[in-house]
Amino acid sequence: MEEKKMNSDEIDLFEIFQTLYKQKVLILTITAVFTFLSLIISIVMPKTYIAQAIFEGKNVSAIFERKNISVLEIQEAIKVYEKAKKLDYKIKIIPLKDSNRGRIEVSGRSQEEAKKNFLHVLNIINTELFNIKELRENLNLRKESINKFLQESNRSNAIIDIKNIADLLTEKEQIEKWLNEPKIIELRTNVIVSSDPVKPKPLLYTAIGFTTGIFLGMFVALLREAIQRRKLDQVT
Repeated sequence: MEEKKMNSDEIDLFEIFQTLYKQKVLILTITAVFTFLSLIISIVMPKTYIAQAIFEGKNVSAIFERKNISVLEIQEAIKVYEKAKKLDYKIKIIPLKDSNRGRIEVSGRSQEEAKKNFLHVLNIINTELFNIKELRENLNLRKESINKFLQESNRSNAIIDIKNIADLLTEKEQIEKWLNEPKIIELRTNVIVSSDPVKPKPLLYTAIGFTTGIFLGMFVALLREAIQRRKLDQVT
């Protein structure tokens, strides 16, 4: 019984190969059509380039009470920001592992457009995302408070804490520097634009079309042969 079953399987497999060979023109035609269409689609599709750079949150400790704004805060803020949602290109904020730095990736239909879009996103983050007007007001208040404390310390005869005075002067310097050039994030690398488009990839698309065409062609060939045999059986 087992021997008969094995012979039957071999015959079935041989018949399948015979059928595929018999329908080779159909299979090759379908494969060629899908391969050609995939190649055309990959050529016609708009190209996508990526501009990217590494960034770090700026020191605005007087407001946020910590050294830096976290990458995750920026990531979440850009997701919910309505203006960013309406842009016709993609923005990715990617935290770097074991680091307080992140990577910004911005797409464009050309290298020039990708860089332009990147600078636009950078401007949104630095001037719109965290309400710069409110930050300025808070920092100015903090600066006035530091100045007032320093003036009172000079007038009084109390013992001056040199370390505390030095920390306040450093903080004041940082605030003045930030007010002169407000930034939420600062780039740590140059903006790099991909030399080749990341999408589409003609070779990949063509390979997918070729593979799809072969399998679809074999399926159609076997289905066609099965239908023809059934019609013959019904006639006989």
